[in-house]
Amino acid sequence: MFDFSYVLPSALFLTVILGFYFSKPRLPIRAYKAFRLILMTEAFVIFMDIVSSQADNTFDLWPLWLLYLLNSLYYIGFFIRSFLFFAFSVAIAKIRDSETRMLLVLTDIPMVVCCLIAATAKANGYLFRFGPEGFVRGPLNWITGVCLMFYVLCSLIMVVTHRKAFDNNHSFQAGLNYNYIILLGAVFRRLYPNYLFLDTFCVLAVLVMYLSYVNPDLHLETKMRIFNREALKNYLEEISGLQKYKVLAVGIHEYYDMRVVYGGPRMDEGLELIADELHDTYPEATCFYIQAGRFVMVVEKHANADRMIRELKERFKRPWKSAQTELYFEPVFSIIEPGDHYRSPDMIFAALTETMDQASPYSEECAKVTEASFEAAGKEAVYKQALEYAVDHDLVEVFLQPIFRDRSGQPVGAEALARIRDEHGNIVAPGYFISIAEKNGMINRLGEQVFEKVCRFLSEHDVKAWGIEYINVNISPLQFMKADLADRYSQIAAGYHVDPAMIHLEITEEAMINEDIMNNHIRVLEQKGFRFALDDYGIGYSNISRLKRCPFSNVKLDMSLVWDFCKAPDEILPTMITAFRHMDFSVIAEGIETKDMAEAMWDIGVEFLQGFYFAKPMPLQDFIGKYGAAAGT
Repeated sequence: MFDFSYVLPSALFLTVILGFYFSKPRLPIRAYKAFRLILMTEAFVIFMDIVSSQADNTFDLWPLWLLYLLNSLYYIGFFIRSFLFFAFSVAIAKIRDSETRMLLVLTDIPMVVCCLIAATAKANGYLFRFGPEGFVRGPLNWITGVCLMFYVLCSLIMVVTHRKAFDNNHSFQAGLNYNYIILLGAVFRRLYPNYLFLDTFCVLAVLVMYLSYVNPDLHLETKMRIFNREALKNYLEEISGLQKYKVLAVGIHEYYDMRVVYGGPRMDEGLELIADELHDTYPEATCFYIQAGRFVMVVEKHANADRMIRELKERFKRPWKSAQTELYFEPVFSIIEPGDHYRSPDMIFAALTETMDQASPYSEECAKVTEASFEAAGKEAVYKQALEYAVDHDLVEVFLQPIFRDRSGQPVGAEALARIRDEHGNIVAPGYFISIAEKNGMINRLGEQVFEKVCRFLSEHDVKAWGIEYINVNISPLQFMKADLADRYSQIAAGYHVDPAMIHLEITEEAMINEDIMNNHIRVLEQKGFRFALDDYGIGYSNISRLKRCPFSNVKLDMSLVWDFCKAPDEILPTMITAFRHMDFSVIAEGIETKDMAEAMWDIGVEFLQGFYFAKPMPLQDFIGKYGAAAGT
């Protein structure tokens, strides 16, 4: 007699998973497709297991042909399910399409043979038969366990040998765990053949798959009906180089400026309106949102992308309206035509970003991603790798560029600048890696390493004896999003017994976009003794009124203001400097490259100068050798 104690709750649990899974949009990639087949097959197997087992328990009430049919269908589903678990492992291992087809064709042979044996069970009795005592396992019934173990073993081998395909250790461990669960279920099935244990273990394995890989919420953008950046990454990994698709990107021109103008909540509502428009107007496209006001649509290669662009341009001429919102945006477009070369998702993202950054909303032509774009993206990938290696191994270097008060040639301060090296030991310019650090979230660790190394430098050297009164350390706008920024910096300074007043934190104008967050951090840091300088004044969002509300002691003029004045002197910059000095701000002019520029800045009242005319940024040891030796220490 078969026992149903465990399989019925498992069937209900599977029904819940089915409801959640099919109620939301699903990404059209192999893992989702394989999982959908697993869900349907698992439901079929559980149903047939219950029905056939109940029929077997009361075999004398049913015609023989029906008993054979029900049991054969169960075993066929059993073998197919075993194969599909392996097929799912192939999908999450992210093997290329051509290799996947060959692998599945070769490995489905045992499943096909077993299904044939099950389908002909009435004729041969190898798998099972019915006698006077009812259901009897046949001489080859052991192949059910062997088939299952074979595919579990193949699945484990697939996961282990393709470990690099998994994004993180959690994803890799999940790939092992659902196979271990199935393996444990096979053991229980062997030990307790009359209990329907295996279905319960298989449902648990399905749950692990769902939560770890194919939960639609993992790939849907919050509050939108379209997929997110991670979903696009997974999708591009499958379709790149297949010559079947076009990638069309549409973005909001000057997105961050628009976010300042409209405010965060209204801007988010506008993004939702655009997402709904793309989703409803172009059902043939797979739509994604990749942040910073940029959307991507992947369409078949024969789709009329020019028509889509024309339609979207016309749509953007009208306001985006809801009950609370009326917004106006200018769009920019970029397109990647079908190609036969595989490109990594990171390269595609980088190429799209570069092309859209250069695109104009007033151009009649859509910006196209070219080979040059991919070459630039390839260089960015190299810089990204160098950045990750430097940050992970604490190899970020600090260079100091001195700041001068007068013509004496003796610095009174310095600015700390981050530097990294590529695999050949060459210095990578900050213009290449800072933006990457801000995009991939490494800016916090990068900034903290620079800050800590400056603190260590100050603790090991009496720079005041050299005439150095302070060192400026830059803070990225994104670092202000870190809730423990003030506490962390204070702890580091205290750990090296450094007076926080020796460190001036340089804040760019861009950080002033969100004054509430910035002011909160500044207030706490000021209480702990740090001082502040406003960096790159003249290219961002600050004004005199906003400066008065912030405890800056120094304003650093952006080099573009300095160069413009030196090329064509006027009254604007001198008036601005006079106002700053009346407000008790000291002023630094950066980008000084000639003696004439230095004289021009001193003449209009700039107190501090910095630039290549005086000294280029130099490693800490060179700074010590040059200025420490000059001071006799």
